[in-house]
This record gives sequence, structure tokens and C-alpha cells, in this order.
Amino acid sequence: MSPSSIDLSYAGTVLPGDLILIHKFRDHYSLQGRKEMTVKELNAKSKLFWLRRASDSLGTNGCSDTPQAAE
Repeated sequence: MSPSSIDLSYAGTVLPGDLILIHKFRDHYSLQGRKEMTVKELNAKSKLFWLRRASDSLGTNGCSDTPQAAE
């Protein structure tokens, strides 16, 4: 499995009803709108999906365990 390929642990991830995952080529995928929407709407929906997915993967603490950059 190449470093950029989708990990099988993501199998079964539920997508919101208005987003769809398109398989383009080999390990290239694209998250797109299932219905017509503006770029602003698509960005907001995909951002919310990825934030929720990251929070599910990291647990309820989210990124709070990640060290903060020094000032």
C-alpha cells in the first residue's frame, strides 16, 4: 500500500448525504457534492466532514494533545 493510499481502517466511513466519494484512478479519490451547490457550500460541508472525521479519529480531545508551537 502506498503512503497516499486510503487505509482500510476507513472502510465503512459514513459520508453526509450531500457528499459523494469519487474514485478517479488507482489511489486517487475526490470528495464532491452529490447535488448542485456553490463552491462556498461545498467547502463548508467538506470542512465540517473532515473536522468531524478527525475528531472521531482522535477521540473527544480533538487536537488538544498536539503540542502547540512556541511563540
